Amino acid sequence: MPRLLVVEGNTRKARLEQVAAGGIALSEGYAELLQRLLPGAVVDICYPADPGANLPIGGLESYDGAAITGSALNVYDGGPEIARQIELTREILRARTPLFGSCWGLQLMTVAAGGVVRANPKGREIGIGRRITLTPAGRDHPMYRDKGSTFDAITVHLVLGPRSRGLIGAADFARMKKGAIFVNTSRGPIVDEAALVAALREGRIFAALDVYDTEPLPSDNPFRNLPNTVLTPHLGFTTVEGLGVFYEHAIDNILAFLDGKPKNMANPDALKHA
Repeated sequence: MPRLLVVEGNTRKARLEQVAAGGIALSEGYAELLQRLLPGAVVDICYPADPGANLPIGGLESYDGAAITGSALNVYDGGPEIARQIELTREILRARTPLFGSCWGLQLMTVAAGGVVRANPKGREIGIGRRITLTPAGRDHPMYRDKGSTFDAITVHLVLGPRSRGLIGAADFARMKKGAIFVNTSRGPIVDEAALVAALREGRIFAALDVYDTEPLPSDNPFRNLPNTVLTPHLGFTTVEGLGVFYEHAIDNILAFLDGKPKNMANPDALKHA
């Protein structure tokens, strides 16, 4: 059966905080999903952000695929917990082991391949979503009782840096129309958290949040007790079904390659050099 490697992107401190808040470490969630999609697969987890971690450098060729989890880190901040992850990623690429990564994985792979990751020099990047229509499941949620089924929303997509920290505050929320939805899947500190809490307590707006000032979200954070919020633990970029689609296709491609019948290749000429 295939042997797969999951690379945990968070530090030990962040993992313990996530567990204390009622969640599980990202790598454990990845491993559980992979084993559900591919029963019998051997899934190993490594923790390169931890000092003294036992990393599988030197035996990476034995893996049929590797996946990098998300992380609360930014690669351009530097530090040993990031440097070790970049080096491991570089070794995985050298071993030509198929590698999957989303936001954090793409940062690591870019730097490992010789590229540069930096904060957005243009500052704030905000998208306006208009006429967002609720699904049947959404219409049944108590938060939307006696409300319309279509909303406007402000969504934030911006790298956290000195220029963007605290960029969205009380004045911005005061200008939002009653019933508007504020969505943040970027980085928590871009928003003045106290100002957002105050706006939500007024009951004028709603918020869907995937990121926070402190992650995992502390058990006493006021967001947890506000009825007009939807909260996810930095996993809002996808769904269980979406992750299934990602990995199902990835595993299917890996198995086809191992069977000598590669498919869905973006660069088939690379096989000439294999």
